[in-house]
Amino acid sequence: DWALPGVKQGEHSNRTTRRAVRATSIQFAPDGTAWAAATTEGLAIYSLDEGLLFDPTALDVDVTPASIRAALHERDFVRALLMALR
Repeated sequence: DWALPGVKQGEHSNRTTRRAVRATSIQFAPDGTAWAAATTEGLAIYSLDEGLLFDPTALDVDVTPASIRAALHERDFVRALLMALR
């Protein structure tokens, strides 16, 4: 029931809401020219350097801290290093 107090016919307008975006981590570059935020919408990277090009081709959902630790545990140091650099 969408009826408001004192309204006899009710109020039937469509309600639209925006989803809240939450940031779980924000990191700043040591020189202050860039920053990144991990949010519920994804990773956002901002920089004052116009020549910087972010190429996300090396990103993969399977590269996690746990998978890097597993590669280290298996003594696969090259794979662990490459995953850590992604």
